[in-house]
Amino acid sequence: MAEGVAAFIVHQSPGRLRLKIPAKRGDRAYFARLAERLAACSGITAIDGRAHTGTVLVLHAPTLAAADITAFAERTALFSPRRRPPPSLGELLERANARIHTLERGFSTATSGALDRSSILFWILLALAIRQAARGKALMPAFSLLWWAWDWLASRKPVVG
Repeated sequence: MAEGVAAFIVHQSPGRLRLKIPAKRGDRAYFARLAERLAACSGITAIDGRAHTGTVLVLHAPTLAAADITAFAERTALFSPRRRPPPSLGELLERANARIHTLERGFSTATSGALDRSSILFWILLALAIRQAARGKALMPAFSLLWWAWDWLASRKPVVG
């Protein structure tokens, strides 16, 4: 069926196993066949394959180990269990940057360009400075927050869609 298709364990706990199969993301037929064939493994109680995310949730008897399930899948050529290498710092920063840009575009769109990431951060820092000053911590924390807010506002760049 899918010999050589890599599957990665995303999460496991007693009675639950979530696998990610990125190469088959979007392939509804594959996940339907996978659920049907994986159900033949003794101890599995339910399977929820999600083609749109490329994941499958396997509910099983707590006495059944994840290694037994992945070994069954490998023997029956459903997929090959693999260890996912940890993401590099560059990959993590790239993901974070993409999410920040998505969030920034959302703010800009929702407020018709009136708010962007920089202006929101300015208002948050300003509110924190006022809060610190009201609590009697006016010297260092309030001053620092005001300084950061002003510095951030002064170095703002327009949002690029």
